[in-house]
Amino acid sequence: MKKLFIIFLFIPIFGSAQTIVNGDLFLLNFKKIINNYRLLNGLRPVEIDINLKNFTDYWSKEMSKVDSVHHGAGKNSTLNRVNRYNYIKEGAYFVENCLVMITPNVNKIKKCKMVHSDGSPWVEYDILVPYVEDSYSGKITQYNLALYCFLLWKISPPHKMGMLNKDVKHFYISTYRKGNLTYVSYISIN
Repeated sequence: MKKLFIIFLFIPIFGSAQTIVNGDLFLLNFKKIINNYRLLNGLRPVEIDINLKNFTDYWSKEMSKVDSVHHGAGKNSTLNRVNRYNYIKEGAYFVENCLVMITPNVNKIKKCKMVHSDGSPWVEYDILVPYVEDSYSGKITQYNLALYCFLLWKISPPHKMGMLNKDVKHFYISTYRKGNLTYVSYISIN
């Protein structure tokens, strides 16, 4: 019995696993987080719009197929996807944010610095380290997964502007897990 206990003790220490995102809880927690942020910035809250679910579900899964976070190109560009999607009316204002949540080696992330493509500093990762550590250890809560996602967008000026856009009223956010990665697609509309 002692050998069995030792095996279970070492699996979490040496394994790399990410807590599986519960899409419904992620959505509800993200709504609380983004609306609190919007209210702190003098903006009205945004409401979940279930009619946007197919749009974000599709894109989070498509990004996972090519192992890349992007807004699409050609027939899958954001504008072309919006035009194909009957619910988003012509002339509507919309914002799309995408990301992938990973659980990198914590020892490396403490030494990393994110930079823009021109090499200028973007942000120290220090604010993210607790979430990465908890995710890496399998101890992260569903609320903190949504907060981790929010923080990744908050520290990126263009994504932050999208979350603080005064014209948007509705949103949806979807996740799709592939291996130890979770792809996230968010859209908000007026």
